[in-house]
Amino acid sequence: MSAKAKRSIKLIEQLTPKQQAAMCFEYLAEQNATEAKRVHDAVPWVYGRFKEAGYTDWRDWFIGVVNIWTTQYWRLSTLYATALLVAVENEAAEDVAMAEAQAALSRINALQAALKALCEQHGFSYHAAVKFAGVPEAKPDSSPIDDDYFADWLSTLNECLPA
Repeated sequence: MSAKAKRSIKLIEQLTPKQQAAMCFEYLAEQNATEAKRVHDAVPWVYGRFKEAGYTDWRDWFIGVVNIWTTQYWRLSTLYATALLVAVENEAAEDVAMAEAQAALSRINALQAALKALCEQHGFSYHAAVKFAGVPEAKPDSSPIDDDYFADWLSTLNECLPA
């Protein structure tokens, strides 16, 4: 093992279990199995052959939260696309469909903002989360955000994580 790899392992060992989980999650999102394994291997075994519970809890629960978030993102994207299609194909329903499309878009923006806030709050990479989810990062623009939807989803996602 190289001196650089040994230093990396020593640094990883000094992180909290939550920080180790965030680092492993980022490498998993990048599909960098070598570095993810290095982080995983640096986490101590406890009570025989089990990894540190704080690390595995945060890693597994955060992956679950991202999967929940992803499902909602694609559901809203489908509603948005459907509303746009209705607006294009049905002139009589254009006004209602465009209002529904705008509502769906403001919820998509709120959902993106909620994930970003959650990542910042817990020390996980937002870039890694959206990469893991397979969705584009939110673009910083002036699109409206549904504030109530943001608050609801941030609260809901936080409830899914360990205390």
